[in-house]
Amino acid sequence: MNHPGVQPGDRIVLDKLPDGRVLMKAERPTGKIRDAYGLLEKKDAPSFSIEQINRISAQDWAGRR
Repeated sequence: MNHPGVQPGDRIVLDKLPDGRVLMKAERPTGKIRDAYGLLEKKDAPSFSIEQINRISAQDWAGRR
């Protein structure tokens, strides 16, 4: 028997086949990473370029614990 690839906490899908057998498989997400773009976007929030983020983080966090 093949391992179904299910890990603890995973969801599984059971499909009943026409001949009466049942097919069990791990449910895999179908979305794409680009679907998450804008998820944390807030209206009227400032936006920063990567250069600005790097400069701010270097100034505010360098040498601090």
